[in-house]
Amino acid sequence: MGSDSAVVTTESSPSEEMPPMPVALERAFELEAKGDTGGAIAELESALSEAHATPDALSFQDRITVALMLADFYHEADKLEKACDMLGEEVSFAEEYYQRVKQTGSREEKREAVDGLTVIRDQRTQLSLIGRDAPEITVKTWINSDPISIASHRGNVLILEFWATWCKPCHAMFPKIKKLIADHSERGLRVIALTRYYFSFKATAGSEENELELIQNFVRDHGLEFPVGIAEDAKTQMLYGAVGLPTFVLIDRRGAVRQYGRPGGDGSDPKFEEMLLQCLDEPPLGPRASPPAS
Repeated sequence: MGSDSAVVTTESSPSEEMPPMPVALERAFELEAKGDTGGAIAELESALSEAHATPDALSFQDRITVALMLADFYHEADKLEKACDMLGEEVSFAEEYYQRVKQTGSREEKREAVDGLTVIRDQRTQLSLIGRDAPEITVKTWINSDPISIASHRGNVLILEFWATWCKPCHAMFPKIKKLIADHSERGLRVIALTRYYFSFKATAGSEENELELIQNFVRDHGLEFPVGIAEDAKTQMLYGAVGLPTFVLIDRRGAVRQYGRPGGDGSDPKFEEMLLQCLDEPPLGPRASPPAS
């Protein structure tokens, strides 16, 4: 999961070619490649500490990138609480930066501020959910399914796929999702694709029907046979840290969030694939124990 494991598209702008990475990141990658995660963490902590003391030490975009990668390394080192605390500070910084830029910044600076705030806020939310019960989803309209819930999938391994019709990287993931279902459905893998009504609030009363038709046509044209849920607003996205798209959430048989990333089995995200197989290998849940007699 994290900054190097997914193509992320926000509502404000499409994905763009990444700029040269900060020197601290290059050093951290070199140390990580040598198996020195502690050294990589120290390198990024030093860079972030310098940015706190001297705001011009890193550009806004570079500071966001350093914080995202440091969070990934903390995660690898089983320091989730430390990662969340650090990201909380950086979210506050990004929010303050956005408020300043919103008043006087250029269009490019505003877009950069929105994108940076979105991705770092998403990652803080994602890491805070690892190992915890998956939040329940709120869906207004279902395609290919009667109303379902996270709770109803207890005992299965579940992938939530947050997507949108306008998100081109999302389109590329559907064939991989379909292959995973074909390969693992007998072992209890289930998928729910979640989108929302993005355009309806901007237009006329009839626009929700038009957007529903657009989504239905997309589902039909791409041969999607698994449940697709359409939310009325962004609440579920925010709960899962899934404003940036596509976002994939792996939920185990007990209903706990285990991993974020993107599936595929083609080398695109081996950590997600490894955790998926681990979850599938875990035994099905037994019957719930009866409550003690009073």
